[in-house]
Amino acid sequence: MSSDEQPAAPRRGEAVVLAGLRATLAKMECALSSLAEAIVWTDGEGTVQWCNRAFDELAGRPHIQVLGKCVRDFFVLRQAGKPVPQEENPLFGARACGGLCCDIETPNGIVLVEIQSRKLQLTAREDILIFVIRDVTQEQLALELQRSLREQAAAQERAEELNRQLFHADRLKAIGQLASGVAHEVNNPLTYIIGNLDHLAAVTDAFRADPNQGLPADLEEVIEETRHGAERISRIVRDLKVFSRSEQDQDDRSIDVRDTLDVALTLLGNEIHHRATLKRDYRSTPSVRCSESRLAQVFVNLLANAAQALSEGHSDEDEIRVCTRSDDQRRAIIEIHDTGSGIDPRDVPRAFEPFFTTKPVGEGTGLGLSICHGLVVGMGGTIEIESDVGSGTCVRVTLPGSVDSPAARSQTGRRLKDTAVGRLLVVDDDPAVARSIVRMLRAHEVVVVNSGHGALEKFTSDRGFDVVFCDLMMPDLTGMAVYERVCELYPGLAERFVFITGGAFTASAKRFVRTVPNLCLDKPLDLASVRDVIQRFVSSSARNRKQSAG
Repeated sequence: MSSDEQPAAPRRGEAVVLAGLRATLAKMECALSSLAEAIVWTDGEGTVQWCNRAFDELAGRPHIQVLGKCVRDFFVLRQAGKPVPQEENPLFGARACGGLCCDIETPNGIVLVEIQSRKLQLTAREDILIFVIRDVTQEQLALELQRSLREQAAAQERAEELNRQLFHADRLKAIGQLASGVAHEVNNPLTYIIGNLDHLAAVTDAFRADPNQGLPADLEEVIEETRHGAERISRIVRDLKVFSRSEQDQDDRSIDVRDTLDVALTLLGNEIHHRATLKRDYRSTPSVRCSESRLAQVFVNLLANAAQALSEGHSDEDEIRVCTRSDDQRRAIIEIHDTGSGIDPRDVPRAFEPFFTTKPVGEGTGLGLSICHGLVVGMGGTIEIESDVGSGTCVRVTLPGSVDSPAARSQTGRRLKDTAVGRLLVVDDDPAVARSIVRMLRAHEVVVVNSGHGALEKFTSDRGFDVVFCDLMMPDLTGMAVYERVCELYPGLAERFVFITGGAFTASAKRFVRTVPNLCLDKPLDLASVRDVIQRFVSSSARNRKQSAG
């Protein structure tokens, strides 16, 4: 090889290296250009040397108009809505700036971006700046939307809590109105119950002193009056329980609106009695599906308003008329009429507004009708008022009928004869209650234990009971705990449990009553209902024994 040909080898090697570098740079440029983030490379003065397509799109200009321009010409950095002076811009002064979120002004509008910048010193005299810019506008909008939704949810929760408090306040107000009337309704029967019991005690003492003397002629009448008074008090307590159920116990069920009206009329009987003559015009209505407690509150409020529209001392002149009927759409219609002073027609459209009242200052909160409106609408119904000054008022509640069969009025006071003798266990921590049940069920064989632990001990040796009447709340071991233990040990016996309660007043007891498949009877016990339950269980036991023998 001649001396003239020797330099060719290095030049060919350099060409290969340069070609490789160009290919690598092309790949890198292609990769950087495809990124979603905008990337810009400038010299130390901020003049754009290279950028990817994402930066062109963000800047809103063709690529040719971006190269060679100062990056400051494209963006005006804003923080808190105000432009940042260039000399204070952290993107150009710092060696590195990471994760700076700010608004930048582009030809396409204001864009929220996150910028990272880094200054690199290539030589003693040459610096370059590299910017990575990410559009976070949509992310910010999503965050703002989430924050707005959270705030709306919190506001809705506060509004619902306020509604619950107003609902509770209205119920407390109604209970306050009922207190004196209920006391009157209870004290009247209590007076003759106690008097009759004293009379019976005197008769017993006289009979003990002289067994040969005859019984007083009015003895049966005294006993019947005493029973009637006790049943009257029992109805009042039952009606109060309907009205005072907590929010957690608002179970919808199919009810007869006439029964619920009677509850409200019982509770308000004394207040109505001194102001008006009460007339009932009950016609057939479909059953409705709703919370009986809430419907009772509606009727109590409406009846209280009707009574308060009348002055005291004119009950022979004024009238409150309660009507029920159905319409051609199979809806239940309830109307409450009064002969009071009426409402100005201009005020009728506002009657359901919160805090609006036509009563004098200090006599009304303006919540009653508003809460009634919310409750009725929540049941899928409507409520409307017809009134005029001097002609009285009619409030009409319309509720959709349920898919169940038409409501049948409840029947009380049934007298059943025991047709089969059963073996019963009574578990109650109150000996007086247990003794009264024994007397009530004297036609049967009745065994009594006075504690939950006593019941479990009894079951270890004797489980031959047709029915177990078990008190729900006992101090040593609750009826719920006894039942759970019996379910584990003697599942067949657990099916024969019937719970008796004076009121499931704890959250766990209320939950238990709602979920357990067994019957639960309220105290005071209704003799007819108890006998009916016993006959069903005794008949079932007899069938099972017959099948086993066969």
